Amino acid sequence: LLLMPNYVYAKSFFPEKKFVYIVPRKRYVYWTPKGLRPKNKLQNHASSLGVRTSPFVSFWYVTRNCLTKATQDGFCSTL
Repeated sequence: LLLMPNYVYAKSFFPEKKFVYIVPRKRYVYWTPKGLRPKNKLQNHASSLGVRTSPFVSFWYVTRNCLTKATQDGFCSTL
C-alpha cells in the first residue's frame, strides 16, 4: 500500500498492471513544517502546524498480490 502522486501511474517505468488504485473523495492536504518555506513563499494557509499545501492529487496504490493475499488471509501482510 503506497500513497503517491497520481502522475506516477503514467510514467513509463511504472508497472501499472500490478496495481489497483484507491482514490480519496477529497484531495489530500499536506503540511510543510514551520520554518522550511522561505518567508516570501508563505501564503495565508499558515498555522501552528506549518504551511498547508496540496501540490498534487494523491492515489493509494495497492498491489494486486496484496489484494489476492488479503482475500485469502483476511489481511495484507506483504506488498
